[in-house]
Amino acid sequence: MRKLKRGELVYIETDDIEHHNHGWIGFKKLAKAKPKRFIGVGWVVKASKRTLVIAPLAGNGAAFCAYRLPRGSVRRIRKLKA
Repeated sequence: MRKLKRGELVYIETDDIEHHNHGWIGFKKLAKAKPKRFIGVGWVVKASKRTLVIAPLAGNGAAFCAYRLPRGSVRRIRKLKA
């Protein structure tokens, strides 16, 4: 995929970089656990080799929050038409 540009609307799928709290889990079971999938839609704020920053759909050129995602965790990016 070509380089992402600021302001493009994208759909992304990443490995979930957060933790899950399922109570006490044995180390053997924990070691075999796989990351959950995170799906997001937003505007590209910044894209570099290391990180992708997207902001959820917002108006007036402002965002309440942003997702800073390690590029290594991104599994799929699809550009959407605004």
